[in-house]
Amino acid sequence: MTEKPPAPPERRAFFAALGLLLLGCALIVIVPAGWKGPVLIPIDQTHAVRLMDAAGLAGASLGWLWLNALENMRRTARCAAIQQMQKKRK
Repeated sequence: MTEKPPAPPERRAFFAALGLLLLGCALIVIVPAGWKGPVLIPIDQTHAVRLMDAAGLAGASLGWLWLNALENMRRTARCAAIQQMQKKRK
């Protein structure tokens, strides 16, 4: 039986960041209000920011920042490769 080679680190990091982003969004949207914990910031009588909302926002923010950092690294590497190719042509 042949083994699959492991996924490249960039792909694993991408899916980990995407998972963190989706998990954070799920905590904000899907978890019922009764399970979200104590009120941190009351908005009005029927709405409030709760502990689970804050945790979801933190997770979604970290996932978003991580995805942007990965994209920035990819673009930087691509630009460096293009510059290397241009130097070799001269």
